[in-house]
Amino acid sequence: MEREFVPYVLAVKLKELGFNEPCFGHYANVELVYDSHTNNEMQRFRYGAPTFSQAFRWFREKYQIFPEVLTDCTTEPKFVYTYKTFYGNPKDLTEQEWGWENNIGQYSDLYRTYEEAELDCLTKLIELVESKSE
Repeated sequence: MEREFVPYVLAVKLKELGFNEPCFGHYANVELVYDSHTNNEMQRFRYGAPTFSQAFRWFREKYQIFPEVLTDCTTEPKFVYTYKTFYGNPKDLTEQEWGWENNIGQYSDLYRTYEEAELDCLTKLIELVESKSE
């Protein structure tokens, strides 16, 4: 079950970026504890443990960054990730300035497992948002 949750190190970074969604668990001294709280409801040094799905949804909703993990079917299954950013107001596409930006050109490196690609994609999204906020 633990592999469904974002690792501790990334959960800390997500909290620093403002992630405050209810989670099914949290990290207390790097140990995963199953319960339901937001980051604001927890004591210091406790971090919400979102699932990967929650973290990716948060990036879509808060930053309009849309990540994808894709399968490369050339020989045995391999995986890549990509992400695109939407700029403009998605609720009003009559505005003059809106569109899509492909942030990494094409695709990431190849990964042997879906989970490796997913983990590196989330790491990349955190780095991207951190660099924009500096």
